[in-house]
Amino acid sequence: MAESDPIKKQNDNLSIRRDRNFQTLMSALFCVYLLTYSALNLFLAHRFYAIALFAFFLLFTADLVIFRKPKLRKRRSFILVAACAVISVYSFWNGGSGESGYIWAFVFAPLTFYLLGKRLGLIYNLLLLFAETTLFFLARAGVTGHAFRPGTLLILLTALVFLVIFLYGYEYIQEQNRTAVEQKTKQLLALNEDLMHLAHVDFLTELLNRRKIIGALREEIDRYRRYQTPVSVILLDVDHFKSFNDTYGHPFGDEVLRLIARTLKSAARETDRVGRCGGEEFLIVLPSTTASDAMKLAERARLRLRDISLHPKDGVDVTVTASFAVAQAGEGENDSELFARVDRALYQSKNAGRDRVTMAE
Repeated sequence: MAESDPIKKQNDNLSIRRDRNFQTLMSALFCVYLLTYSALNLFLAHRFYAIALFAFFLLFTADLVIFRKPKLRKRRSFILVAACAVISVYSFWNGGSGESGYIWAFVFAPLTFYLLGKRLGLIYNLLLLFAETTLFFLARAGVTGHAFRPGTLLILLTALVFLVIFLYGYEYIQEQNRTAVEQKTKQLLALNEDLMHLAHVDFLTELLNRRKIIGALREEIDRYRRYQTPVSVILLDVDHFKSFNDTYGHPFGDEVLRLIARTLKSAARETDRVGRCGGEEFLIVLPSTTASDAMKLAERARLRLRDISLHPKDGVDVTVTASFAVAQAGEGENDSELFARVDRALYQSKNAGRDRVTMAE
């Protein structure tokens, strides 16, 4: 739906800005943390761990400087997650300061769910849990890595599993809420579109209603005043329309109006605006059109109407005609004055015998 595109684009832009701001904040916090703990480990003579943390500090600093463009948002998300995963695994293997290496797993979990969503967040956390569980048993077997106390794995597994379940459930609920909001927004947009249609379109003929067609006339006159581009109008009234209703009933009269509407739209150009002023009266607004060109279009529409034969009942043929009037906007003339002038010309067509086109004086 065309009306929904601006809303969707606005929501997408808000989401992009939110994610970019969060990523920037996380990178800044990681920079502070990594630089602080790198210095602390260097002070404690854990040089290799200090160098590793400082290397990650440089990576997150580069993220802040290089990957801030919106088009790099997804790449930036994966870089942040990958860097955090490497830090988590390395810290767990190394043991960290005071056996705090497993703490990074609790940073990794919410970060992945927020940046990558519930499906990838769950997959990445299961992979991290598997990697750290493997490292734990390798270390306990004396193969490699820091050997944590036996209870550490149980604490890590229990806390991390509950955290992942909570985050997955939270993201699932958020996704459901977003879907519900999007559906409600679509319903409201559809309702708004219907209301706009009712406000601007005549329900019987599907042409512009009086308010909208007069508004279109005002717009074209304003354009004429600014750019001196000519604008003309055609006003027409169906001949003897009351007799159609009285003789054949209102449903037939409605069908006549719908037929005239279709004929006028087919005769008009794409840039022309066709509307129903009320009853059996119609108005066509012709942008960038002189009176002589408007006369040609009015004559074409009049002849098309005469060629149509209706059959309200067996053995009865009815021909529809209409009286037309044409006027071009004059210097300093407003929409009311132009409409009054073309309306007087329409009465001249009626008084002269109907089924004709009259040029307004």
